[in-house]
Amino acid sequence: METRKFKLVTTQKYESHDNVDEMIVEGVVAERNGSQYIKFDQKDATHNITVNNLIKLKDGVVTIKRSGALSSNMVFDTAKPYSTSYETEYGQLDLLVTTHEIKSQFGEDVSLMIQYEMMMQGRKISDNIYFIESTK
Repeated sequence: METRKFKLVTTQKYESHDNVDEMIVEGVVAERNGSQYIKFDQKDATHNITVNNLIKLKDGVVTIKRSGALSSNMVFDTAKPYSTSYETEYGQLDLLVTTHEIKSQFGEDVSLMIQYEMMMQGRKISDNIYFIESTK
């Protein structure tokens, strides 16, 4: 395992507005049994919460498991959409995730970009980009 700093940028494009969040986090990169992993914690001092994140990439499929203050297990696969439950402070949301593109690089530099859309109750709620890269 190797400790690194990462820049995490999440973008949500809604019908009425866009939301972009950017943060620097410290985490670890590992490889085991043909899978690559990134593990890091997101801390929100304003709300005094921590969300643990584990990203797994295997055979072109990405799984992001979040636990702690928020809980979810999201699967991103360009071959098919996935249903997921997303636990928020306001309750559980049942979502359908359709992945359009995944780009990844694991080596001296690490980066992962996922472009996807989310639907709830048969209605598109947002287009999204999840981007994480190692920083110097």
